[in-house]
Amino acid sequence: MAGLCAGTLLAAEQTEPSEASAVRARPLVLGVVETAEPSFDDNTVRPVLKAMQSAAPGTQIDVVRLSSATFEVAVAQLKPDLVISPAADFLRIVDSIGAHPIGTRKTKYAKHPSKSAGGAVIALASRTDIQKLTDLRGKHIAATLPTSVDGMLAVRMELAERGFDNRQFFRSVRYLGYSMPNVIESVLSGHFDAGVVPVCTLERIEAEDLIERGALRVISPKSDDDTVCAHTSELYPDLVAATFSWTDPELTRLTTSALLASKSADAEFNWYGTSDFHRIRALEETLQIGPWAYLQEMTPEALWRRWRFALFAVLAGLGLLLLNEWRLRRLVAKRTGELKRSMEERDRLAQRERAVRDRLSSLERMGAISQLCAMIAHELKQPVGAVINYVAVVKLKLGLQTVPGLPGETALNTSERPVDPLLLRALAGAEGEAHRIAAIVDRVRSYARRQHADPVPVDIVREAQNALRSLKAELRPFVVIRPPFSLSADDASKRRLIMRGDPLE
Repeated sequence: MAGLCAGTLLAAEQTEPSEASAVRARPLVLGVVETAEPSFDDNTVRPVLKAMQSAAPGTQIDVVRLSSATFEVAVAQLKPDLVISPAADFLRIVDSIGAHPIGTRKTKYAKHPSKSAGGAVIALASRTDIQKLTDLRGKHIAATLPTSVDGMLAVRMELAERGFDNRQFFRSVRYLGYSMPNVIESVLSGHFDAGVVPVCTLERIEAEDLIERGALRVISPKSDDDTVCAHTSELYPDLVAATFSWTDPELTRLTTSALLASKSADAEFNWYGTSDFHRIRALEETLQIGPWAYLQEMTPEALWRRWRFALFAVLAGLGLLLLNEWRLRRLVAKRTGELKRSMEERDRLAQRERAVRDRLSSLERMGAISQLCAMIAHELKQPVGAVINYVAVVKLKLGLQTVPGLPGETALNTSERPVDPLLLRALAGAEGEAHRIAAIVDRVRSYARRQHADPVPVDIVREAQNALRSLKAELRPFVVIRPPFSLSADDASKRRLIMRGDPLE
């Protein structure tokens, strides 16, 4: 445990047996919180030791030095019979361990024990730029200890009550321990703009001629009659002597009686009964120390100091989560794109399959039609051939060698009987249409076999005459056809338009 230093003092005086003999002779422990106050042992520790010795004559008394930073832990482990501590430290063990105050120290310069300690801000008298407390904003300050109510804590409370940020008001604060000579000399040398010392420090060292009178002055002194010393902050209770539940009750009674009875007008300090600690409670709550330290932990600065590593870990975790989320999104987008492309490819293949299937169906239908056409053509070929033969028989009976009207043929009657021209025309037409039907059947069969006819020279005029003749046969008798050009036999013999193609088509 830091700050622990044990010393042993034996009772120097033996008193006559009295009611103090009721206290069982055993080693007693006196815990003392270290302080930077000059002559602390002479004016504070020895009077308390004397009171304990009178309460327990001949009993060994161990003096244990305690640190304010580890005060609660030290008290819980060492279990001293009596402690001397600042009022703020005493209130801490009241809340956590349980302690009872038997006396409060008061300086001879103060009028009341509850208003005996405080802070005084001092500066060089030659510093005309520093007239009041607010002039120290952004200045360099020297102080004794950061936890002393009779120093920096009291000044911080003063700043807080005036509405300033007590933690950021000064540019820097340097804690030097002892007010004399450390803080006083640092201000006199000009290394710091001002210093914070306990109340009455300046008056005491001037009275002892340790410094030149008037070289230093107190900044923003308060005008009240609580003390004869100049002070910048409000005044608070000073040191407290306290016992515990494990302390012998008789020792507590006798020590309290002896301590309070040892009043001396010449002494720097005297002990008085328990005083009011409400101002200490208000200071702790305002400055968020002691029982209210958890409030300080809720500030952004405290949370950052305490949880910065956890915050880094959380941020790193969030970063990893975000990175993983981004990776998953990229992966999902990639897989979605691949799936989309696969579906598009599937749709293309399905569409292509449907087209192929439709074409196969069309080919199947075409194949069936081709087979049907081949069958029909095959079946029509014989009747057409029979018609042509019958026409040939009729021609033979009539004594005709050719049928007038057929291309390239002339009518020749070899019989003695005359033939009706209308009959000749009928025979010629029947034979021509029969040959035309035969040509169409042959063409259909060639389609079914996927054979293509070679182009031959075709007389367009003659084919037009044949088409017109077929058309007239199909139309009604009263329908008149007027072609845009002459198709008479005489004109056709004079004009010939030959091109290569299929005469039937």
